[in-house]
Amino acid sequence: EVELLAAQRSGLDPYFSFEEYYGSMPKTMFTLFQMLTLEGWLSLIIRPSTFPERFQGPIVVTTAYFFVGFTTYGIISLMRGNFVNRAVETAQDLGSARLKARNEDRADAEAVLKQIFIRADANGDGKLTYDEFLREVLSER
Repeated sequence: EVELLAAQRSGLDPYFSFEEYYGSMPKTMFTLFQMLTLEGWLSLIIRPSTFPERFQGPIVVTTAYFFVGFTTYGIISLMRGNFVNRAVETAQDLGSARLKARNEDRADAEAVLKQIFIRADANGDGKLTYDEFLREVLSER
Protein backbone atom coordinates (compact mmCIF):
# COMPACT_ATOMS: atom_id res chain seq x y z
CA GLU A 1 0.00 0.00 0.00
CA VAL A 2 2.91 2.35 0.67
CA GLU A 3 4.32 1.60 -2.79
CA LEU A 4 0.89 2.29 -4.31
CA LEU A 5 0.69 5.65 -2.52
CA ALA A 6 4.26 6.58 -3.58
CA ALA A 7 3.48 5.64 -7.18
CA GLN A 8 0.32 7.77 -7.16
CA ARG A 9 2.17 10.77 -5.73
CA SER A 10 4.89 10.50 -8.37
CA GLY A 11 2.26 10.63 -11.13
CA LEU A 12 3.06 7.08 -12.10
CA ASP A 13 0.43 4.58 -13.05
CA PRO A 14 0.49 2.26 -10.04
CA TYR A 15 -0.89 -0.56 -12.13
CA PHE A 16 1.65 -0.40 -14.94
CA SER A 17 2.06 -3.78 -16.44
CA PHE A 18 4.70 -4.81 -18.88
CA GLU A 19 2.14 -7.17 -20.38
CA GLU A 20 -0.20 -4.24 -21.03
CA TYR A 21 2.30 -2.59 -23.37
CA TYR A 22 4.32 -5.53 -24.73
CA GLY A 23 2.13 -8.58 -24.07
CA SER A 24 1.29 -9.34 -27.71
CA MET A 25 2.35 -8.30 -31.17
CA PRO A 26 -0.49 -5.75 -31.63
CA LYS A 27 0.15 -4.28 -28.17
CA THR A 28 3.86 -4.04 -28.89
CA MET A 29 3.22 -2.43 -32.27
CA PHE A 30 0.88 0.12 -30.70
CA THR A 31 3.42 0.85 -27.96
CA LEU A 32 6.15 1.33 -30.56
CA PHE A 33 3.83 3.59 -32.54
CA GLN A 34 3.23 5.63 -29.38
CA MET A 35 6.97 5.87 -28.92
CA LEU A 36 7.47 6.79 -32.58
CA THR A 37 5.02 9.68 -32.33
CA LEU A 38 6.55 10.67 -28.96
CA GLU A 39 3.11 10.43 -27.36
CA GLY A 40 3.76 9.84 -23.68
CA TRP A 41 6.60 7.46 -24.42
CA LEU A 42 8.80 8.62 -21.56
CA SER A 43 6.25 9.12 -18.81
CA LEU A 44 3.91 6.25 -19.67
CA ILE A 45 6.21 3.57 -21.05
CA ILE A 46 9.86 4.06 -20.16
CA ARG A 47 9.85 5.70 -16.73
CA PRO A 48 7.51 3.11 -15.14
CA SER A 49 9.70 0.27 -16.36
CA THR A 50 12.77 1.74 -14.67
CA PHE A 51 11.48 1.66 -11.08
CA PRO A 52 13.01 -1.10 -8.99
CA GLU A 53 9.77 -2.96 -8.35
CA ARG A 54 8.99 -3.07 -12.08
CA PHE A 55 12.46 -2.90 -13.56
CA GLN A 56 12.56 -4.72 -16.88
CA GLY A 57 16.29 -4.50 -17.37
CA PRO A 58 18.63 -2.07 -19.04
CA ILE A 59 18.18 -3.75 -22.40
CA VAL A 60 14.52 -2.69 -22.64
CA VAL A 61 15.23 0.90 -21.65
CA THR A 62 18.29 1.16 -23.90
CA THR A 63 16.43 -0.40 -26.80
CA ALA A 64 13.54 2.01 -26.32
CA TYR A 65 15.86 5.02 -26.30
CA PHE A 66 17.60 3.82 -29.45
CA PHE A 67 14.26 3.11 -31.11
CA VAL A 68 12.97 6.61 -30.36
CA GLY A 69 16.26 8.22 -31.38
CA PHE A 70 16.60 6.38 -34.68
CA THR A 71 12.97 6.63 -35.72
CA THR A 72 12.82 10.33 -34.85
CA TYR A 73 16.03 10.89 -36.82
CA GLY A 74 14.56 8.88 -39.71
CA ILE A 75 11.34 10.87 -39.79
CA ILE A 76 13.22 14.16 -39.64
CA SER A 77 15.48 12.96 -42.47
CA LEU A 78 12.44 12.06 -44.58
CA MET A 79 10.89 15.47 -43.95
CA ARG A 80 14.17 17.22 -44.78
CA GLY A 81 14.54 15.15 -47.95
CA ASN A 82 11.00 15.97 -49.01
CA PHE A 83 11.62 19.67 -48.40
CA VAL A 84 14.88 19.65 -50.38
CA ASN A 85 13.27 17.66 -53.21
CA ARG A 86 10.43 20.18 -53.51
CA ALA A 87 12.88 23.08 -53.38
CA VAL A 88 14.93 21.55 -56.19
CA GLU A 89 11.80 20.91 -58.27
CA THR A 90 10.65 24.49 -57.76
CA ALA A 91 14.08 25.81 -58.74
CA GLN A 92 14.06 23.64 -61.86
CA ASP A 93 10.56 24.84 -62.78
CA LEU A 94 11.61 28.46 -62.32
CA GLY A 95 14.79 27.85 -64.32
CA SER A 96 12.90 26.23 -67.18
CA ALA A 97 10.33 29.08 -67.16
CA ARG A 98 13.15 31.63 -67.35
CA LEU A 99 14.85 29.68 -70.13
CA LYS A 100 11.59 29.50 -72.05
CA ALA A 101 11.03 33.27 -71.64
CA ARG A 102 14.63 33.96 -72.72
CA ASN A 103 14.22 31.76 -75.81
CA GLU A 104 10.96 33.51 -76.68
CA ASP A 105 12.67 36.92 -76.33
CA ARG A 106 15.54 35.71 -78.49
CA ALA A 107 13.12 34.44 -81.14
CA ASP A 108 11.30 37.79 -81.13
CA ALA A 109 14.61 39.67 -81.49
CA GLU A 110 15.66 37.37 -84.35
CA ALA A 111 12.36 38.00 -86.14
CA VAL A 112 12.79 41.78 -85.79
CA LEU A 113 16.40 41.61 -87.02
CA LYS A 114 15.36 39.42 -89.94
CA GLN A 115 12.75 41.99 -90.98
CA ILE A 116 15.35 44.78 -90.72
CA PHE A 117 17.84 42.87 -92.88
CA ILE A 118 15.16 41.95 -95.43
CA ARG A 119 14.15 45.63 -95.64
CA ALA A 120 17.82 46.69 -95.92
CA ASP A 121 18.54 44.25 -98.77
CA ALA A 122 17.71 46.61 -101.64
CA ASN A 123 18.40 44.27 -104.52
CA GLY A 124 16.73 41.22 -102.86
CA ASP A 125 19.59 38.82 -103.49
CA GLY A 126 19.61 37.62 -99.83
CA LYS A 127 23.00 39.18 -99.17
CA LEU A 128 23.50 42.46 -97.36
CA THR A 129 26.28 44.58 -98.76
CA TYR A 130 28.10 47.28 -96.83
CA ASP A 131 26.37 50.05 -98.79
CA GLU A 132 22.92 48.53 -98.12
CA PHE A 133 23.76 48.22 -94.45
CA LEU A 134 24.92 51.89 -94.22
CA ARG A 135 21.84 53.11 -96.07
CA GLU A 136 19.57 51.26 -93.60
CA VAL A 137 21.49 52.42 -90.52
CA LEU A 138 21.57 56.04 -91.64
CA SER A 139 17.93 56.12 -92.73
CA GLU A 140 15.48 57.75 -90.31
CA ARG A 141 12.92 55.04 -89.75
